[in-house]
Amino acid sequence: MRSSPADEIAVDVPALAQRGERFEATVPVKAFARLGAALGETVETDAVEVALEFRRDETGGTRIVGECRMRATVLCSGCAEAVPVRLDVALDFRIVATEAEAERLLPDTDAVVLDEDRATLAGLVEDDLLLGLPEQACEERSTCPHALALEGPGPSDAAPVGPFAALAALKRPGAGERDAET
Repeated sequence: MRSSPADEIAVDVPALAQRGERFEATVPVKAFARLGAALGETVETDAVEVALEFRRDETGGTRIVGECRMRATVLCSGCAEAVPVRLDVALDFRIVATEAEAERLLPDTDAVVLDEDRATLAGLVEDDLLLGLPEQACEERSTCPHALALEGPGPSDAAPVGPFAALAALKRPGAGERDAET
């Protein structure tokens, strides 16, 4: 197992896979340009914990399995409140050289296209971190502790009134006479 400080985040992917190494690092959030932009100022921590196992799969290709962890505060789409969340993202993907190879593997296998041997940890895992961000941070919209309670009339046994109900009432025989008497 190799461990790396934050400033050494570029790795030789084929060499690590050939040796079957595990690699752990604490990567600063600022190394993830798109993730940082998505979170804005809401990050509770300034780092992402990355743990990856590099190995060869049954076809001789490079496979990466691991996880990323971090804490962040995200806006809940259900209630628009900032909610602290813990991201635990599981990773399992193949490294390929071309988009065509990646498309052949889909939908059964996730793939990351690398055109050179060295890659940054952020480049390898950022897409998965972005996909791991919850759309709705509160567990369930109906039990969201911040959601506004919508109050209104409850269910009614009365038949729904359509937009032309008043006209229909006027067309009934004798309806105009009763209105004139009142």
